[in-house]
Amino acid sequence: MKRGLLFLGVIFAFMLKTAAQVTVYQEGFGPGASATNITDYQDWDCKSCIYTGSGRIGNGQTHICDLPESSGKGYAYFSSATINDLIIEQINISGFHDLYLTYNLKKAQVYDGKLSIEVWVDNKKIVSYNPTLSYTNAWFSSGPHKIPEGKDLKLRFSNAVADKAMYLDDLKIFGVPDAPQVSEKPVFTPVSGYYTAPVELTLTAAEDARIYYTLDGTQPTETSLLYQAPITLNQTVTVSAVAISEAGSSEVSTAHYDIDPVTTVSDLSAFRDTSERVRLDLSDARVVDVDSEGIWVHTPDGGLLLPKDAVDAGMGDILTGFLVGKPAVQYGVVHVEEGVFRGLSVAAGTSAPTPRIATVHDVTLQPDGYTSCLLQFDEMKYHPELGEIASVEDGSETLRIKTGDWSLDENWIWPARMCVRGVLKGDEAGLYLWIAEASQVVDLEQQDLAESVGTALVVTDAGAIYYAAHSSLKNNVLPCTQVAVLQGRAVASEEAIPDLLWKVDLDKGYLRNPSGEYLCPAESGVGLQFSSTVSTKGSRWTKDAKQGYWKSNNNTERALIRSNEQKDIRNYALSNVGQENYSEIPAVDMPLYKGYLRTLNPGRWGTVCVPYGIQSGDKAGALFFEIAGRLEDEDGVVRSVVLSGPLDRLEAGMPYVIYGESSQLALLYSGEPVAEAFSHNGLQGTFQGVNTDKVSDDATLQGKYVFSGNQLRRCAAGSSVGENKAYVDLEKVPLLSRQPEGSLRITLYQEETGVEQPVREQHDDMPVFTVQGVYLGAWAQCRTHLPKGVYIVGKQKIIIK
Repeated sequence: MKRGLLFLGVIFAFMLKTAAQVTVYQEGFGPGASATNITDYQDWDCKSCIYTGSGRIGNGQTHICDLPESSGKGYAYFSSATINDLIIEQINISGFHDLYLTYNLKKAQVYDGKLSIEVWVDNKKIVSYNPTLSYTNAWFSSGPHKIPEGKDLKLRFSNAVADKAMYLDDLKIFGVPDAPQVSEKPVFTPVSGYYTAPVELTLTAAEDARIYYTLDGTQPTETSLLYQAPITLNQTVTVSAVAISEAGSSEVSTAHYDIDPVTTVSDLSAFRDTSERVRLDLSDARVVDVDSEGIWVHTPDGGLLLPKDAVDAGMGDILTGFLVGKPAVQYGVVHVEEGVFRGLSVAAGTSAPTPRIATVHDVTLQPDGYTSCLLQFDEMKYHPELGEIASVEDGSETLRIKTGDWSLDENWIWPARMCVRGVLKGDEAGLYLWIAEASQVVDLEQQDLAESVGTALVVTDAGAIYYAAHSSLKNNVLPCTQVAVLQGRAVASEEAIPDLLWKVDLDKGYLRNPSGEYLCPAESGVGLQFSSTVSTKGSRWTKDAKQGYWKSNNNTERALIRSNEQKDIRNYALSNVGQENYSEIPAVDMPLYKGYLRTLNPGRWGTVCVPYGIQSGDKAGALFFEIAGRLEDEDGVVRSVVLSGPLDRLEAGMPYVIYGESSQLALLYSGEPVAEAFSHNGLQGTFQGVNTDKVSDDATLQGKYVFSGNQLRRCAAGSSVGENKAYVDLEKVPLLSRQPEGSLRITLYQEETGVEQPVREQHDDMPVFTVQGVYLGAWAQCRTHLPKGVYIVGKQKIIIK
């Protein structure tokens, strides 16, 4: 009788699975295995779930389930206190409701037992079933058991009575799929807004929905226009649309399209030359001043003045998008008339605007390219009687200036030699440079120069490589460390400096280490020694009056000379100087400065980022550039990065792109250090490096770009960047509409990345200048014998490699 009742339970469970229900999960334990651990079993019906537990999988014919619809091939069983459970995780029940669990069960012996079932939904224990099983030795169906709704289901079956064997088969979960929601309202592509060309409007909704729309803003119904294909909008309209399906009507979507058909011009130069209302796209426009006249905007193509109410922007903000208007030039400045600025977006600048390096001659010759721009003039002097600035070297051309009230301070004195930054503006008297803050004037003769940390003894080999002597002995010789020398100053890393410090007494001829011990020749041979007193023979040295090196008083034919073979400094005979294995010049004393040294490959590109500022003349070995923007092809794919430079001074913490000119980069630190490296136009600096341990799955640089093998390469996971270098985040590099004249560009994805040709070709009669402005002759005369470096040919910068 019990078995008949159990069979009716099976029929009930079967009837429960109506046409609306579907099977969400099932497991039949087939083809089964002989006493296999759950964790070893592989033939699960649903392999996306996780199966664990101490139970076993079996296939003994004695215990195979014989109920209708059973798989009849295998089962799970729990036979002891240590073989007693099955856990199934990650059963996906999202999108279903009215969920029920059924299963087939059998006890092996004739006695009562208890099966415990725990139900977890979304990591929360929801319910436990603990049915007591009357004695029977036959299979029976259990359920349906209600399962709560959710996303992730976990089930645990366990034998609650030790040593009472149980067999489990045919787990099934049924559910009713969630009904589709009421029709979603139509989606408009593109979105509402201001457009300068006809718009192809696409309306989308659920697949089974019909879309009805109006073009006058009225409420759409089933009698309105039926959407069948994209709608061409040639004039300003308000579009309303509704989606209707068997689920009902959606909410109404409404969008306003302001259509203002105008021609698009490619750059600011073309905008200046037109007389019609046109569209001008801006990609890297920086606000360089805001005053009563309006918003002064600096772009790679030049500058323009926007009305005060055009956008809500402040100094340093970045403008992207487009504007529509007609140009009007007043006092040399481009204004925008009949302007519409709704297409512009404003973003806060992450760094100060980068000025364009200019000369008074440049501005006089081609003012259109400089008005409204932030400019920097190097090596300038001020004429107070004229209120004008001019070049220190050639004062024949001048530029009028205006300043803030700071210049009226009685303590203010114009430097005799200065660097000046300002915005080029105009009034009825002509063009002038607006210098808003005193900080925009830098006294080049009183810069924040570095301070010497002490004195070093430096030798030079035949290859113009410099080495500084350690102030401690090793086996009676002085070890040495490679340093750089910039204008008579030795430069070493902060880590190396403590080993290189000496105390030099020019009058008495003492060479002492920081402990106060005196350097002396050894009693015999070429070795050296230290003495705590000056009584030791030869404890005094004489500085050569002409060449500055130190000779031993004990034997004036000997001096501190480096052996290239032994790689140390000893008291060698002066006759060895200049020989193949000896230094070119014996040790001379030099002021020692803290700086940065790095080995370079000439002709290779790289990056650098140091925490200190670098003044003009305090660097060697490379040319330094900033990233100005990126260029895309007609398909919108980024193909190259544009560089501006070379630069004269470097700011503390700022990253730069470098081009190696020699085998060693040397930077002499000035001022106070900054704590963190900065980012500028997508070039992110780092002092400590990124993933320097080279963890293979580190994704910090994934998708970024680094210089590797003279290529600007896209990084995969596990990429790294060394200390005091930088990487490129291409998404943060401003988009340029075209390559500015005189700039350089580095192409992405090239097998051997290099500098491509400037915008225009060089003609034979073009004048050639150094970057300092020294005239070298015509291109036809110079091009075959120019040494490596950067030159200005016409108005373009080129690199000779």
